[in-house]
Amino acid sequence: MQWMTVFKTESIGAWRNYKWIWVPLVFILLGIMDPLTTYYLPQILESVGGLPEGATINIPTPPPADVFMMSISQFNMIGVAVLILMSMGTIAPYVDGYDCHRT
Repeated sequence: MQWMTVFKTESIGAWRNYKWIWVPLVFILLGIMDPLTTYYLPQILESVGGLPEGATINIPTPPPADVFMMSISQFNMIGVAVLILMSMGTIAPYVDGYDCHRT
């Protein structure tokens, strides 16, 4: 019974803070950003000043399986941080000295 009360409270808080919108958007952006950055890396390096004299980097186009694995590893690293930041609001009201009505 207590779990249901906590779930309802957190659902209302997530709805009011638009977590149902921004959390999926963050994960979609993470999924799109990694393959695009890998694809355009030579142009990005060239536009920010290029490489030092005599340095060459040959970056082959990664196969789809490698792109998928890079995206999954990025979800493991940054996605966990996003979920932790999202859930910090659950704990904050119960910390001593926290005033949720402070302006």
